[in-house]
Amino acid sequence: MRTLWALVALSGGCAAGNPPPNAQTEPVVSIPSGSANTVEPPAPGPEREGPGANASPAVETCEDYLREYERCEPKLAPSIAAGERRRPAAERAWLDYLEREGTPRKELDESCRGAYRSIEALCR
Repeated sequence: MRTLWALVALSGGCAAGNPPPNAQTEPVVSIPSGSANTVEPPAPGPEREGPGANASPAVETCEDYLREYERCEPKLAPSIAAGERRRPAAERAWLDYLEREGTPRKELDESCRGAYRSIEALCR
């Protein structure tokens, strides 16, 4: 029991979200005086190939949104793992639930268009 208590006591500071006393809390950035910011953003490149490759898909209905959501799942994996987004099957189940509860189709489709706009940049 003493060993367990000692482990809990030793790890308490870090486990509670507190950094260790010697941890650096602010990042240190050193920029030489007189230097200009010469970092250029990367040139946009096509992710998909073919005509209309960079055009946004037409997401008009929740079915369109779900199709794009499933296609984009690998790119959404980090936010799904973090609990910020649902897996495609859970997203479909949520929309089905809203429809069963009486949410008008027009409102659902508008919500799906908005939801797609929130993931559109990630999915390109």
